[in-house]
Amino acid sequence: MTASDPHLPTRWSDMPASVLSGFLQSVRAHPDVEAVVSTSVRLSYRQLAQRVAALARMIGPAVTEPGTVVGVAVDDPVLHLALLLAIEASGGASVSLERNTMQPHSRLKRICRCLVVDQPAAPVEGKTIIHLSPALLAESMNLDCARCRASPM
Repeated sequence: MTASDPHLPTRWSDMPASVLSGFLQSVRAHPDVEAVVSTSVRLSYRQLAQRVAALARMIGPAVTEPGTVVGVAVDDPVLHLALLLAIEASGGASVSLERNTMQPHSRLKRICRCLVVDQPAAPVEGKTIIHLSPALLAESMNLDCARCRASPM
């Protein structure tokens, strides 16, 4: 997209209410247009929406009340984007974390109630850790909550 792209809003009043609502507008308007291009994957808005929905079903139970803060520490940028949208779709708020900021645990306790990681993480007292293992993600995002390894710590 460029600044002169006809799909971009020209006034603040034309802006979507949230990132999620803007994404959903694009899914409805342009389902087969490329939404994400990375070195490993190309996804249309429809395909990205399917991933977001699958992740939201997994994460939803951890979002126990509106605004529950979920920390995201994953390396894959496409998965990271899908998780941010899925958390918002579940009613939560997200905070992106880098692995080196995941310490000390006292800081994590103040930041978020739940962590979503793509690599095994050390337990954090009072936190739910959702580990998205490569095997789980390799199943074409046909994710099932019962198979997600979520454990309260």
